[in-house]
Amino acid sequence: MQDSWNVPKLLPRVLAFRATLVADSPLIPKPAGKVIRTIAIRDDQTLEQLHEALRLAFGWDDPHLYCFWLSGKFWDRDSVRYAAPFELEDDELSTRTPISEVEVGKGARIAYLFDYGDEWRLLLEITDDWPAGDESYPMLVEAEGTPPPQYQPLDEDGDSDSDSD
Repeated sequence: MQDSWNVPKLLPRVLAFRATLVADSPLIPKPAGKVIRTIAIRDDQTLEQLHEALRLAFGWDDPHLYCFWLSGKFWDRDSVRYAAPFELEDDELSTRTPISEVEVGKGARIAYLFDYGDEWRLLLEITDDWPAGDESYPMLVEAEGTPPPQYQPLDEDGDSDSDSD
């Protein structure tokens, strides 16, 4: 019989999530070009921590509700969904779940939506993984393009610039 204290503990791995802004919401301005951020995060950290890293990497200062669809399709009713741990629906799981329990790996595509009103959409793809070292995670490892501001500037009448189009 093997003693349980001799069983090696699995070391955490780091996953690289490439997040591409999908500019198909009519409520957000179209970026000038591709907007991509790559976030590295340990698999013993949570989807909630990944959400916070994405929010900061895209410059969204004002927090809102959010959701991850493991099918890679936005609003997919048949997909496993992880949502903000507030006001969960019966068929949603909490983003306080460690990424290792989500059972995703290299090549997986996940749809992520931030702010149900404006619908900032990101398509996430796990592009790499490696053994975790001593570095602090989550970590922004790559940035391409400039994301539009979370909120459009207001004109003299108090309307957003996009309202006058």
